Amino acid sequence: MGESMAHKESCGLLFKKINDALERQANNDLRNDDLTLTQMGVLVAVEDRFHNNAMLGELVSYLGVSQPTMTGIVNRLEKKGCVTSFTNKGEGRIRRVSLTEKGMEKCRMAKGKMEAAEELILSGLDEEEQAELLVLLKKVARAVEGRETGSL
Repeated sequence: MGESMAHKESCGLLFKKINDALERQANNDLRNDDLTLTQMGVLVAVEDRFHNNAMLGELVSYLGVSQPTMTGIVNRLEKKGCVTSFTNKGEGRIRRVSLTEKGMEKCRMAKGKMEAAEELILSGLDEEEQAELLVLLKKVARAVEGRETGSL
């Protein structure tokens, strides 16, 4: 195995370790709030991406999960009092999702924790290195965007 291949494998392993550590910490933080990272992702998406008025299908596409999976997530969030779901007259069976006050509070809490996690991640880098890392991560994201999981 050449140097280049070893470098690629170490990058992949580092991405996985970073992701796993962040996911573990986020799930531990959210456990006290009776939420999962996936559920929090839905709440944040509804608020930020869809301005508190998301169609279920938009959430499916945006978060890359199946319709039945998203339906289950939204149903659980509704039971927890974090979202309401409804259909508008004239839209047929299109289900919309919006946050309750409790859901908005959970988003504010989560965003604070996400900012703290990002500060921790970047704390060992100066401003120039942080900017460079962002540029490089965007390149990596563009390179893998749109690829099927099995084709990587």
